[in-house]
Amino acid sequence: MNFLTLINLGDGGPILATQTSSQSYSEKKETYKATQVAAWETITITNALPNSLIWIMIYNPTNNDEYGVRMVGSALDRKWTSLSDNTLTLPVKTNSDKEVQFYTDDPTNTDFDFIAQM
Repeated sequence: MNFLTLINLGDGGPILATQTSSQSYSEKKETYKATQVAAWETITITNALPNSLIWIMIYNPTNNDEYGVRMVGSALDRKWTSLSDNTLTLPVKTNSDKEVQFYTDDPTNTDFDFIAQM
């Protein structure tokens, strides 16, 4: 389980953030492609840990395409519409099989990059 603690020093400066975790942060760079059009598709994130918080960066260079990422089993319709040359980064939790769900209505022009794990 991850805990984020925000500390306000009261001096008008930045808020400090500290993290306590049973898992450590690690950077990744793995690109995945969806194959289904306009449907939530379950994808296995090969090098992710089961039941872990990961960060997915979605890149789409075209206008008006929809894309998103969510936990397997979620009913949340967590997708957005691209505006020219758009990148969106979202956290999502893997399940026990290291799976998440991707959505895009343009698989050819949409990349899903696994960029970090907490």
